[in-house]
Amino acid sequence: MDSRRTVAEIVSQLGVTALAREFGHENVTTVSSWKLRGAIPVVYWPRIVEFAKANGVDGIDNDTLVAAHAHALHPSDAAPDA
Repeated sequence: MDSRRTVAEIVSQLGVTALAREFGHENVTTVSSWKLRGAIPVVYWPRIVEFAKANGVDGIDNDTLVAAHAHALHPSDAAPDA
């Protein structure tokens, strides 16, 4: 799977509502803001990786999250998929 996905694509793939529920948020506003900002707070990354695995979503790991955030910060500098 392409590790150059955007944060918005990752959040959409996992589901805004499902992630909000996983992190105990009453509504989807917090998770939706990750999608809009193009950034997920690092403190949530381990649980996002676990959530993806538990829900059968392949290709979401720490490397994927790093690449998505690097691309958001410096689109021309993001390393291509090897």
